Amino acid sequence: QHAVELGTIEDSPFFKALKATAMTLIIVAAEGEGVLDRSWCALEMNLAMVEGGAGYLTDIYTHHEGEVQRLTDGLIAADESAFQKMGRDGEFPFAIIERALDFALADIKAAVQLDHDNILQYVKRQDVQRQAAGAELLDATVRARYFVAALEAVVKAHNGAALMAAGFASLTILVLNSNTIGDKGAVGLEGARG
Repeated sequence: QHAVELGTIEDSPFFKALKATAMTLIIVAAEGEGVLDRSWCALEMNLAMVEGGAGYLTDIYTHHEGEVQRLTDGLIAADESAFQKMGRDGEFPFAIIERALDFALADIKAAVQLDHDNILQYVKRQDVQRQAAGAELLDATVRARYFVAALEAVVKAHNGAALMAAGFASLTILVLNSNTIGDKGAVGLEGARG
């Protein structure tokens, strides 16, 4: 992965391989460690979730209490409806969702500091080209992607009581238009703990 000797992130084999894919499968440790606190994983999430474009799929899998849990872009073969998918998403471990809601590109680490600095610079360059909101776009996108897994509980509560019980004092909705993140368009949800 290390791009230090290569000069730029774009020259690394890891980057080139990711750019050549049509889908990303992100495996998250049961505690949420790794993917949510490592720079190279953040680059992967940026390429998949922000730069992927229309039709690019990003699925997130973990193993929790003896079961595989997943957040998928769209339905999978086992889903009979969007409601079933929402129920499946609602089973995703809340401990990982909590970690994701704290995700901030500026706070994560790399084994090699220069790699971290180069990844930050890459994300900022891409955001300038898209006239987007800097690393905040990746932060909001990652938080939103995991937050949707908690929506079932919120919908069932009708008044947001489940969200409040989970420790959130407020919810800010950040709407990003399609010019901001390519063809996808997105609604980013950012939780604020109380």
